[in-house]
This record gives sequence, structure tokens and C-alpha cells, in this order.
Amino acid sequence: MRKKPHWPYVLSRGIAPAPKNAFSSEQTLELCDIYLDNADKTKDDGIALVLCHHAEIALSRIKNANKKVNDAEYQELRGKMADAYNRLSIRLKLLGFPDESEAFLKKAEKWR
Repeated sequence: MRKKPHWPYVLSRGIAPAPKNAFSSEQTLELCDIYLDNADKTKDDGIALVLCHHAEIALSRIKNANKKVNDAEYQELRGKMADAYNRLSIRLKLLGFPDESEAFLKKAEKWR
């Protein structure tokens, strides 16, 4: 009888196909909002921390906005980035990570 793989192995293999193209900045921000919304909703601090980590990774992938500071098109995106970093800062502070919270607060100010 074949042994069934344990759940982390099954999750790491993935069944659903990965997207063919990278997400746009707007899609990435929406994904970040989903992570942070769920981090706010969960009662499990460990899950909230993992969701915050995923939000951080999503935010780190948006680099083009920083290069186009003067373009009016990107000013709204910069504000949304600042808001997302601010939300991440608040959540980490509530989870008991004041140093990390402060670092994200500084990143939020950089994006304003």
C-alpha cells in the first residue's frame, strides 16, 4: 500500500497552474489587501504573521512606482503603497513586533 504524503508536501506541489504573467501593481496591491484583511480577521497570531509576511513580499515586488515619482499616474499608486505599509505596520505592532512595525512605518513615509 502506497503511503499518503503529508500535507506540507501536497501544498508545495500545487495543483492549480501559476499565472503566466507577473501581476500588475494594482493586482499586487489588491493581493496585499487580501492578505492584510485576512490577517486582521484571524484569531491565530501565527497565521496573521504569515499573512503579513506574504503582504510584505507582495509589496516588495512593486518597484516601478518608485522610479516614476513625478508621473501623475503613479502618485495614486504611491499613496496606496504608503497605506499598505501603514496597515502592515499597525498589524505587526498588534502582533508584538514593535521594531518591525517602526521599520514599515518608515517605509510608508518614504512612499508618501
